[in-house]
Amino acid sequence: MTVLLHYIGGMHVPSADGAVFDVADPVSNKPYGTVAAGGERDIDDAVAVATAAFPPWAAFGSRRRATVLNLIADGIEAR
Repeated sequence: MTVLLHYIGGMHVPSADGAVFDVADPVSNKPYGTVAAGGERDIDDAVAVATAAFPPWAAFGSRRRATVLNLIADGIEAR
């Protein structure tokens, strides 16, 4: 069975509390994989790593980040 972990800080890691859930085939409803179940600590870890990795981006206000993302989306749509 396939096991999918979180990808935090460039590494595949299990949930902080070890929680997982099964993913079922939609036709047979039989499990074919197990996925790490993210909790509050996993989210906090991911946000901390992302914030440290991108200090200039983190320093932008939410409106400025939204503007940049919208410009990127506009460029993609234009292509």
